[in-house]
Amino acid sequence: MKRKLFFHILIVILLGVLLDGVVQFQLARMHRQDQILDVSMRIAALRAQMEKEINSNLLVVQGMADFISVLPDLDERMFAQFARKALEEPGLLKNLTAAPDYVMKFVYPLQGNEAILGINYRELPGQWEQAFKARQRGKMVIAGPLKLIQGGIGLIGRVPVFIDDNGKQRFWGIVSAVIDLDTFFKRIELDAVDLEIAIRGKDGKGAAGDVFLGSPNLFAAGSDAVEMPVTFPAGSWVIAATPTEGWSSVPPLSMLVHSLVGFLVVAIALAVYRAGKRDQAIHVVKDNLNQAQAIAHLGSWELDLENDSLWWSNETYRIYGVDQQTFSPSLQGFMTMVHPDDKERVLKEFHLSVDTCDAFSIEHRILRPDGSIRHVLERGHTICRGEGTPAIRSTGTVQDVTERKHAEDALRAGEEKMRAMSEASYDALIVIDARDVISFWNPAAEKMLGWTSDEVLGKRLHKLITPEKYHHDASRGLERFRVNGQGPVLGKLHELTAIRKNGEEFPVELSVTSFKQGDFYYAVSSLRDVTEVRRKEERLRIMATTDEMTGLFNRRRFIDLVDHEIKRSRRYPRPLSLIMFDADRFKSVNDTYGHNVGDTVLRSIAATSKNVLRGVDILGRIGGEEFAVGLPETRLDQALLAAEKLRAAVEQAHVRLDDGRVVHFTVSLGVAELDDTCGDVDDLLKHADMALYAAKENGRNRVEKYPPDEV
Repeated sequence: MKRKLFFHILIVILLGVLLDGVVQFQLARMHRQDQILDVSMRIAALRAQMEKEINSNLLVVQGMADFISVLPDLDERMFAQFARKALEEPGLLKNLTAAPDYVMKFVYPLQGNEAILGINYRELPGQWEQAFKARQRGKMVIAGPLKLIQGGIGLIGRVPVFIDDNGKQRFWGIVSAVIDLDTFFKRIELDAVDLEIAIRGKDGKGAAGDVFLGSPNLFAAGSDAVEMPVTFPAGSWVIAATPTEGWSSVPPLSMLVHSLVGFLVVAIALAVYRAGKRDQAIHVVKDNLNQAQAIAHLGSWELDLENDSLWWSNETYRIYGVDQQTFSPSLQGFMTMVHPDDKERVLKEFHLSVDTCDAFSIEHRILRPDGSIRHVLERGHTICRGEGTPAIRSTGTVQDVTERKHAEDALRAGEEKMRAMSEASYDALIVIDARDVISFWNPAAEKMLGWTSDEVLGKRLHKLITPEKYHHDASRGLERFRVNGQGPVLGKLHELTAIRKNGEEFPVELSVTSFKQGDFYYAVSSLRDVTEVRRKEERLRIMATTDEMTGLFNRRRFIDLVDHEIKRSRRYPRPLSLIMFDADRFKSVNDTYGHNVGDTVLRSIAATSKNVLRGVDILGRIGGEEFAVGLPETRLDQALLAAEKLRAAVEQAHVRLDDGRVVHFTVSLGVAELDDTCGDVDDLLKHADMALYAAKENGRNRVEKYPPDEV
């Protein structure tokens, strides 16, 4: 019988060990996932700052390249004027450099950068390959981090410039800028991040690039570091991070679980043992119950209300820190141990139980004789003889829950830390489950989308903030995500449209990562409002296609639009004419009144022309004082009438100076119609220019056509 009893108890212990192992494994896995999520959210916030700083500065380099492609004959003054305007907003750029035919000719600011003027990229082995690569690829190339000739460490963005040479793209040179990485890392406060961090991707090569910051071990095979891409024009980096002290392997509630499983094993073993030893049941049960109570920090008590006597188990004495031999338990003695701030609440619950003969449960603090404070959970029930009769007995348990309370406080502190980090993020951070239900919504999301956290928690994300055109694809993606935690949007940067609470649509960049908690997958979405970025891009596009002084199309944009109309006219076919005109004796205006007045005259001619012409007409400034108009759906005779109307309007216009003088001016105009002799836009411009020349020769302030009338 003893062998059978021993065998049964051994099975119970083995099952308990197995249960404890499974639970500990799940706790450790969840604890690891919580740490990974913590690190992911922190480097996501860091990545957002890095991308914002780098992308905003590289856009300036691209803008300078577009400007030069329109005005390839710029001088040092024009370069400095544009560069000064581009660098008005404080950024990380140390300078802007232009190198026609790979020779560094222009730099802004000049002070402190004189050393690089005249340097030929071909003579710089460390940089020539990057410059040549930019030309070969025809787009921006990133180099660095590297040591600069001027001193310091920088990230260099190089953009090739191509200009239109009679319809062909001719290489002009290289535009480059240096991002000051020393200032960059200070601005994003990299030293303040409580993580071990490494960054790879030298020369913008992403995961294929060398490690240039931190320990390469974080990218080694088998490394458990969290990785996240940092994307920017023409390249990317990869951030890897681990906690500074390494990954914690001990879950906060590990010891509590050990205790609970141990208590369960002991309780079951006691039940088995009692069944086999009925003759010693009372003694054995009492002895083992005391052991179980000690393991679980769970004591028991019984209060005889009729005789005012109180009984405590051995563990109850240990919980309250008193000696069983010298201390006699009583209700009054118990109340002296209750923390002063909790006494009123404890008495209220106990008296309510006595008055109603019902159960009670209350968590409170106790003061031990040695001065230590412990947290206990009291549970009890009052017994009466019958309805309406006085209570006769109260029984219950007391459990020391101090460790659990500390674990809860630590967990709560961790949650507050995570919340503080999410509140500090400039990006909207949103957590959804596989059913698309929102479970987290940070303050940046409230500010960006207009919905408060209380308004959206528990609601479906995509129906709330995305246009209907995305709903079908989102639904299909979530079905896959629910099964395996994978999806088409994970691990990539997407640009799409979001909707604010007020119905306004705006562009956002979306990146999504995922984690698993228990048996369920969750997605963490990071949304960035890129409205201002797109607005800056639009401003750069306008700068690249518009004449800055008059606001008309510049020569390159004008030729593109007229060329498009020529192709349309030949396809359908439809008539198309072109007017070329310039200011008469404009040099004398500049010589007499100065260039500022000359600029005012040109602006007046542009404004007068826009008022006279149709909205569909294409008006551009194609030279110093030279203008041109493309007239879609217009025959030669109609174009001559339009040109005469334009000539008369300019003749009536004038500019009044501050000293009261009035400047009058006229224009000469040449008109040509698209015909079979015109191979392209250059031929049509040449015909109109010949007619303009005839107007100049025949006395100015007149309209001539091509071909001229036969004499």
